[in-house]
Amino acid sequence: MKISEAIRVLRLSNQWRRGAEIEMPDPKLFGEAIDSAILELKQNKMVIYSLKNQIHSLQAQLSDIKDGGY
Repeated sequence: MKISEAIRVLRLSNQWRRGAEIEMPDPKLFGEAIDSAILELKQNKMVIYSLKNQIHSLQAQLSDIKDGGY
């Protein structure tokens, strides 16, 4: 499921859960949306971790340059 569809399903499910006068969303679809959202969060976490490592590496390089290491 694409993340945009997962977001739509999750929003609709949350509205229903909070008492909106709408039909109950399909539980299977709701579960698939949760799975898609979790996968997206995991992927984003890995991207953020990679970017943090790159920033750390660049900071170390800049520190070396400032200290005359190059």
